[in-house]
Amino acid sequence: MRRIFYIISLLSLLFITSCVKSEYLTEANTDYKTNYEAMWKIVNENYCFFGDNYGYTKNLNWQSVYDEMMPKVEQAKDDVEFFEIIGKSLDYMRDGHVWLTSSFNHHTCYTFMYDENNVRYPDNYVSGLSTNYLTYRFCTPNKIIYGKIERDGKKYAYIFYDDFTVEFTNENLSLLKPLVDECDGIIFDIRTNPGGSPQIALSMACYFFKEKTLVGYNVSKTGKGYNDVSEEPAPYYAVPDKNVDWSSKETVLLVNRGVYSSANLFASILRYAPNVTIVGGITGGGGGSPWTFYLPNGWMLAVSSGSMILDANQVHIEPGVKPDVEVTLTKEDADKGVDTLIEKAIEILSK
Repeated sequence: MRRIFYIISLLSLLFITSCVKSEYLTEANTDYKTNYEAMWKIVNENYCFFGDNYGYTKNLNWQSVYDEMMPKVEQAKDDVEFFEIIGKSLDYMRDGHVWLTSSFNHHTCYTFMYDENNVRYPDNYVSGLSTNYLTYRFCTPNKIIYGKIERDGKKYAYIFYDDFTVEFTNENLSLLKPLVDECDGIIFDIRTNPGGSPQIALSMACYFFKEKTLVGYNVSKTGKGYNDVSEEPAPYYAVPDKNVDWSSKETVLLVNRGVYSSANLFASILRYAPNVTIVGGITGGGGGSPWTFYLPNGWMLAVSSGSMILDANQVHIEPGVKPDVEVTLTKEDADKGVDTLIEKAIEILSK
């Protein structure tokens, strides 16, 4: 991953920013055991995916992590070693919204990039391959890449969007409109997109909807127990955009495991857009909103705690969004300058 996930928050339905829970603020203390126990308690009482709610749990015995790590904590020689022990403890959650920051280091749980057998998911992306397909290419100051692919007499608008901290400007949209209008379909590529603003993700997803559509639910964590969550999930909808309508264009959305947080939200929403087909590998997840806490030694800890996102079928999006068509970018293709996922997108749109 090219960005630090702690700046990325998949927030609640109302998109409230993450905040610090003051009840866990304590007097300064640098004792390793005291700080580890504070970390363990914060996670135990606040992490939203320990409980078996709405059919999903991380299935992690957090007590066993404590039992495994405490002997190492008691033998830690310095802050660097202690920091690594906490990092390894947090890694068990396989959650990129869980992180730890000190004055000398930052640790994010990239373990979500690996499956339960610790096998890394396919990257399904090689930077620069898409340029082999484009008859022309624009790269905007806000890092949006777009252009046109022509194959067998048909034209496809290609849009690469890898950062939901920026949105399409009016200038971007004015340039994209004639491109989209003249093309037979859209290839919308969000591979490696680690997220950003959920407001931007939802508003851009609305470009692909003709009618108001239920696309998901928000579930709030209501207490310190594993299963203390709201009993009535709050629905949210994709509402057609008055100025941008891509709903009539057949579209392929390209995804990989690096699609995280609000990008994962975007993919989950587009599953309900009638003309969109999702192609690639399962996305990375990031369906919980992180809250931040301070340990007694001043280190900052983030934990998915505030709320959880479900899709329109009330299924958690935390494990990731499965593609409609699973495709792996092969090394053989990449070595020849071929992007296997773009090839599949062209095949789907050409029918």
